[in-house]
Parts: sequence; structure tokens; C-alpha cells
Amino acid sequence: MNIVPTNTFDQDVRDYIRKKKYRHIEDDLYDDIFKCLINDILIGDEIKGLNLSQSEHVYPARAKHTSVNVGKTNGFRLIYLYSESLSKIYLLTVYSKKDHETISKAEIKRIIKTYL
Repeated sequence: MNIVPTNTFDQDVRDYIRKKKYRHIEDDLYDDIFKCLINDILIGDEIKGLNLSQSEHVYPARAKHTSVNVGKTNGFRLIYLYSESLSKIYLLTVYSKKDHETISKAEIKRIIKTYL
């Protein structure tokens, strides 16, 4: 399966890396999320109600935030789209639970519309 980071995702990661307290974000995401996705293991519960095609599914995935020693509950959230028909995973966005409690379905739809 191909993993494709979107520009929004790349910008989110760069923004967090610039802040000292998030310097390990890449390692945290790799350890908790990317290892599963690389091995074709989808993680997270599907986000329903986005009106996508039947072959497209959006999931949130959780990662710990080791720079400030918090677990997955208060760590990072990565939102990704799995396209069965294209056999691709699109990394849509990532955010810290400390910065944003949640992301709206409207925002997820906006990101998807931009890239797909």
C-alpha cells in the first residue's frame, strides 16, 4: 500500500517541529502509527458521515507525545484517508490534543476536497 502525505500534513509536521516541545513528532508518529500503516494495518475507528465513495474511508489514529511525556490520550491525532480502489493511504492532517480537542468533519472534507 502506498502512503501519500498531503501538503497540509507536511506543513502541520513542519509547524510542530519548529516548536521545541514537539521536536519528536516524527518519531512518535512513526512508532505509534506509521509502523502499522506500512504493514497494511488500518488503525482507528472510521469517521462516518463524510459522504465519501464506498471505497474511501477516513480514520483518526493516536500517537503518544514523548517530548512532554504524555500518552496517546493527550498526544497527537493523525487523520488519514484509505482509498481501497487506489490502494493508497493519504495522510490528511496531524494535530496535538493540547492545541485542538478535535477536528470538525467540515475541515476534514475541506482537506480531502483539496487533494482528491
